[in-house]
Amino acid sequence: MSVQRRERGGRVRWIGRYRGLDGKERSRSFEKRRDAVAWVAEKKRDLRRGDWIDPAEQKITIGELARERTMMARTTNTKASRLFFEANLGPLAGAAIGTVRASHMREWHSMLRNGRPWQSGSLSPATIDGLTVQMRTLMKQAVADGLISRSPAAGLERVGRDVVVMPRDIPTPAEVGALIRAFETGIRAPEPLVPQYRRDGRRKPRGWLLKPAPWMALAVRLAIATGMRPSEVAGMRVRSLDQLTGSVDVVEQSARNSTETVELKTEASRRWLPVDAETLQVLIDWAQDRDLGPDDRLFHVRGGNPATAEAIARLMRSAVDAGVWRGGTTFHSLRHFHASALIAAGLDVAVVSRRLGHENLSTTLEVYTHLWPGSEDREREAATALVRDVCGTGGRSEGSDSGSAQVS
Repeated sequence: MSVQRRERGGRVRWIGRYRGLDGKERSRSFEKRRDAVAWVAEKKRDLRRGDWIDPAEQKITIGELARERTMMARTTNTKASRLFFEANLGPLAGAAIGTVRASHMREWHSMLRNGRPWQSGSLSPATIDGLTVQMRTLMKQAVADGLISRSPAAGLERVGRDVVVMPRDIPTPAEVGALIRAFETGIRAPEPLVPQYRRDGRRKPRGWLLKPAPWMALAVRLAIATGMRPSEVAGMRVRSLDQLTGSVDVVEQSARNSTETVELKTEASRRWLPVDAETLQVLIDWAQDRDLGPDDRLFHVRGGNPATAEAIARLMRSAVDAGVWRGGTTFHSLRHFHASALIAAGLDVAVVSRRLGHENLSTTLEVYTHLWPGSEDREREAATALVRDVCGTGGRSEGSDSGSAQVS
């Protein structure tokens, strides 16, 4: 490594040189000697620390890295999520990985929050957080591949609130029971104040606030018995009902915006769930009454097409509009209903996490931390003891001196 003086046409330039790990010599020209010396010293330090990166590799763009990652997606849902990420890279899509700084990442993040110049329409906090997680993952992979020495996305923070389930977020048994009955029988619109008649003189029947959907009633029952996700319920096949072991096997899910099924996202999502005998028998009878084969989907919408997570969401919104389901709660709330019952029954976090298909125990603890029994009582006892020690309430003898206090 060296710095050499070059003069051409009366103009002096300083050339810094160093040899990379690949044996090739690289150079750069500077107007001032100190800048050349500093550049060579930086490259020497990178080589010593193992942080040196081939400049040619740093010319790869973030868009190209994102495209490679999309091509490796194993499921339809994962591919769709990564394509959406690609479509929202904005100015970073054409940026060379070696030129991107933390300030560029913060600017991109601000665009997601305050308005995207490349596309109209706002994004929800949850969507922004999803894109942020993907960017962090992409940059971590770039570091692991030796394209950059550190991630410029490490400082990006979540904008949405953490998903922590509180007791008020969980539907009551009465609410769930009313939902099942509503889907079984439907809910008629109220009688009009002025009767309506057809042209032939017959009175028009009342309309529906919520049309009957027996399959949806059974889907709700399956959800509260297992804690399965909407896409997992929609993708259930008859062969996944195991009467011999008294369980259901969760092995696939419905694809996003499609009647097809895809693999589950994580290995933890593949699980074997013991279920009560009555619910299992109802599911088996449902399949037999409709002459469904082992490979047939268990649930079908009106018209005969297989159910989807989107169809489930639409019916849940209809239930809210009909007044039989609390606003702000969704089909996913039934998953919380199931989890809360497990926790109340005293099952440990490992069992709850496995049944829900969480990839790690920390997720279960973070989401359901306020539901573990006894935590509120312990908090209350600790607060009571603190107030008693400081203020002298709750444990003073009758003969104590009320005019003095000691704090040790």
